Amino acid sequence: MAKRNARNNNEGQSYDEDDGVLYVNMSYIMSCPSVLRILECIFLIAAMACMVQYEVHWAGYPAKVIFFYVVVCVSWILVFIFYVLMVCTIDKRFPNYDWGLCIVFTSVVAAIFLMASAGLMADEARKHRGLEWKEIFTTSKKVHFDNLVAAVVLAFIAALIFIIDAIFHLIMFYREWKRRKEHKKYRDNRPIAESEA
Repeated sequence: MAKRNARNNNEGQSYDEDDGVLYVNMSYIMSCPSVLRILECIFLIAAMACMVQYEVHWAGYPAKVIFFYVVVCVSWILVFIFYVLMVCTIDKRFPNYDWGLCIVFTSVVAAIFLMASAGLMADEARKHRGLEWKEIFTTSKKVHFDNLVAAVVLAFIAALIFIIDAIFHLIMFYREWKRRKEHKKYRDNRPIAESEA
């Protein structure tokens, strides 16, 4: 499928698998999946930056914060890898893999883990909200609290974009599967004389 899609996406470009040259896939850069990948990167980096500002007041690293960091970093690395694969047409060197389903799987897993880590940090924000009436909740701690809330919101938005990305690639996979099925049905029902000619 990846090989077939590559030919459809880059009709004006010739690609030889043995020439060792990587081409920039301009049609992918201008596409909806590319925009979703860029948005995922932006929201993940912003969530990480807000969490870094929040965790300044901790003496040690709680497990929730470490889990959040790991999930956001791994998600960002996966987004970056898939973006480079598609933009540099590296995916065409491995045509046996169904890249659409790989993206669906990683997007769903990333969304689940992002929601879990953001949920844990939202619980932490709820605990901080309970301290707001006390005098120890100073202005600087309110700023840290605001950073925590922003990190949680940005992580939930990133998870939502991952879900949209998974749905988009699932629809693309279904359309390709349906097209292949119709093509196979047409090929199997052709008269023998027509197929020999």
